[in-house]
Formats: sequence, C-alpha cells, structure tokens
Amino acid sequence: MKKSVAFILTVVFLVSAAACSSGTDTAETTPISEAIAETQSDTDIYGRELVPSSLPAGLDYDGGVVTVFLRDAASIFDTKPEFIAESENGEVVNDAIYRRNRDTEEILNIELAYRISPGIDFGTYAASVRQSQMAGDHAYDIYSMYAYYGVGLGQEGLLYNLHKLPYLDLEKPWWNANFVDEITLFDQLYYIVGDISLTATQCTHTMFFNKQLVNNFFGDLNLYDAVDKGAWTIDYFGSLIKDTYMDVNGNSERDSSDTYGVVLHGVSIPVDAYLDAFDLAVTEKDADGIPQLTYKNERTISAYEKIYNLMHNNSGVGFERISLDAYHAIQQRFSNSELFFIIDIFIATEKFRDMEDDYGVLPLFKYDEKQSGYYTNVADIYSLFAIAADTVNPEMTGVVMELLGEKSYEYVIPAYFEIALKQKYARDNTDARMYDLVLSGNRFNFGFVYSSVIGNVIHIWRSLLDRKKTEFVSSYDTTEKANIKRLDDLVNAFREMAE
Repeated sequence: MKKSVAFILTVVFLVSAAACSSGTDTAETTPISEAIAETQSDTDIYGRELVPSSLPAGLDYDGGVVTVFLRDAASIFDTKPEFIAESENGEVVNDAIYRRNRDTEEILNIELAYRISPGIDFGTYAASVRQSQMAGDHAYDIYSMYAYYGVGLGQEGLLYNLHKLPYLDLEKPWWNANFVDEITLFDQLYYIVGDISLTATQCTHTMFFNKQLVNNFFGDLNLYDAVDKGAWTIDYFGSLIKDTYMDVNGNSERDSSDTYGVVLHGVSIPVDAYLDAFDLAVTEKDADGIPQLTYKNERTISAYEKIYNLMHNNSGVGFERISLDAYHAIQQRFSNSELFFIIDIFIATEKFRDMEDDYGVLPLFKYDEKQSGYYTNVADIYSLFAIAADTVNPEMTGVVMELLGEKSYEYVIPAYFEIALKQKYARDNTDARMYDLVLSGNRFNFGFVYSSVIGNVIHIWRSLLDRKKTEFVSSYDTTEKANIKRLDDLVNAFREMAE
C-alpha cells in the first residue's frame, strides 16, 4: 500500500522522538530506514491503522483566522499545553502539538489564534460564549470546554451541529466512534471527543501498583495473570488487600503515616470510574434511540454495596474525605511507597516518574468474572470540543477541526501514549500491554456525559461514599422523578431544534 511522503515524515519524527525520550545517546531504536519500510504495510510502527485523509488536496483559505477559545486549567492540571506549543523544545508531546498546529496552518493556509478564559470556573467561560454570540462579534470559532459543564451549552443553540459540516468525517479513527454514536440525538451532535482532545486520553481512569511492595508482601503473585484470566474483580481485590495494613509508626492508630493496600475517597477520581468498571450505564437508548434513565437496577445496587464494603469495611483500605488536598496527598503517599495500589488517571504518571520503586499498571477491577471485559471511563475534567454556531465560515472551521484531529492521530497521541506513557513512564513491556487494554475499554455514556444537565446523577455515589451512607436506593429515589423530567426536557429541546 503506497503511503504519502508526509506520513513517512511523521513516522520518522515519532521514531526520532522515541530516541530522545530515552534520555541517552545509545538507546536502541528502530532505524529510520526500517521505519519507512514499515509504512508500506497497512499499519504504522505501533500497529495502528494508516488512514488516508478525508480532505481533498488543494484546500486554501487565503490566510483566514480560526480562533480557538481555551480554558486556562482543570482542577488538577494546566490544560493550555493541550493546544498551545509556541516552539519545539525537545519534549516529545510539546513538539508533536507544535507540528500538528504548524502543519494545519501550512496545509490549509490559515492562522490559528487562541483566546484563553481565566481560571477554572466554567461560568466565566460560558458567559464569554454567550456574550460573544449575543453581541455578534464572532470572537470564537472552536471551543475547548470543561467537559462536565460544557454540555449545558448544546440546547441553548450556541453550537454548530457537527453532522452538518461537509468535511468533518466522524467515521475516521481520530474521532471517538463510541462518543459519536452515544451522544448523537435526532441527527444532532454538538460536541466531539477524539485525538484532538489529548486530555481525554490523559484523564483515562486506571490502577497503578507498587511492584516492590506487592513482591515483598505476596511473593511470586502475578497480578497480570489475574487480569489475563478474567479474575481481576472487586471481590478478588478486596480479599487480596485485606491484610496489607501496617501500623508503621506503632501508635496503634490508623493514620496517614501507616501503609495501606489502597486509600480511597469520595471525590470524582476514582468514584466516577466505578460506573463503567462495573459495566453500569446511567442511561440506555430505547428502540427509537431515545436515552432512558436506567441507573437504578439490581446490578447498580449490588455494585454500590461492593464498593461501599471495599471502602469502609476492609481493613486494608484507608479512607479520606473529599478534598483536592487529599487527592494530591494520596498521590504523594503512593510515590513514597506507602500504598500498594492507587486508582487514578493516566496523567498521574507524571507525579510518579521519580519513584524509587517500580510501579505497574492494571485495569480497574470488574464487577465479577462473568463480566465480558475490563472497562473504564474518562474523568470529567477532559476537554470537549465544539464549533461556535456563529462561526463566520463553517466549512473552513470544520476543515480545520478535521485536520487537527487527523494530525493529532498522526503526531500527538503516538507521542503521548506510545512514547511518553508506554516507553518513558512504563517500566515493563507487560505494562505497555496493560495500557492498551485499559484504553481499549474506555467508554462514554449519554447520561454520564450529560449528568450536569439531568440532575448530577453521577454525584450520588460520591456523596454517599464520602458520608459513609449505605442508602443508595432511598437517596436515588428522592430525585428520580425530577431527573427523569430533566432528561425529558433535554431530549425535547433537541427534538425541537431538529424540527
């Protein structure tokens, strides 16, 4: 299969970047000649499908400016580097983003401009969107939004229906097919997730473990075997860690100086991850494709009991109340080899890079061995992309978004996932395989994505687990009717816009 020179150069860049990421001049890497030879197949050097661009050659927008409206930060990391790279600096992800942006500008003869909303408050961001469109100043073309809250703008008529853009090819692998299918309603889609959203990969929930602690305590136990056999369940995990607590300071009190199997808390990371880990859905679409609230069922009730017992009735588990400080403190304790396990997101590896002990990666535990696979989801602080309803040139904006997605597939995701995460941070080839397994189980659900619009359904577990309450059913029942009404209102809003 004949490949373009542009793609060969992409592969050369990634191989060179891999060499740089090793930190030595003598690292073994794939020779450039072999990398080019491998592009004659249907896959790249990482086994990913080589996909031709859907854009016609010769598109030229005569120096047109496309403005991206960015948020300043998420609650736990800076989001600007997801899109802004002022120059190449030798850091593999930064350089991939720089080349993606540069190529997009050069190929289409456009200029990318950036406006940044200060802080993390989405209210400020949303106010700027509304004010701009009310004033008719066409200040923004592409929105990069805080995912959990950004979906509230869809039914306000402020966003462009992505299904109506001629060159935005939503069937390409750089767009998340599960998201497109799940979030499309009445042939309307106002937000998109895909490789353009680096944070959607960085915020994938997973589990890490301290290899030295596990080896010292459990001997030759191979956790990867448990995963491969389908036995990595919450019951298995709970039984495994029940005796791991160690009173390090000898004061006969369970405190933050002691060693635990894991420390859990009621904040969104990791509580929201349990929903997909246990194969639960907030909503399910009926025969007409209309989402229905199905969150309360026997499996959800049983799953809540399982996670409650793990958090509050297991001697190997420490518990912290909800706070950002607690979240960071738990990361530090894992880095200090005071915890056997931690449930976090991919980007947490940046906090573990200086750990003395080796750490490994595992998928989140399953509900039971009958569950068909290992699943996960994305922490709701990731970036959701949309196009302004009042963008001056919808075709140009759609083309820019498409090419940014394509170039993210070529440059950015391999730089982060294949090089930075799986080569630079992973300390074992099996861990690289585990990263693939985790990412392949990533899922989106309509009710989860729209939770902020339909009554914050996913917050129920957070609140109850934080307050050590077992009454999931009664708590859910108090808001069920109101939440069903909110979901109906959302569906009707989309139905009216479609008509």
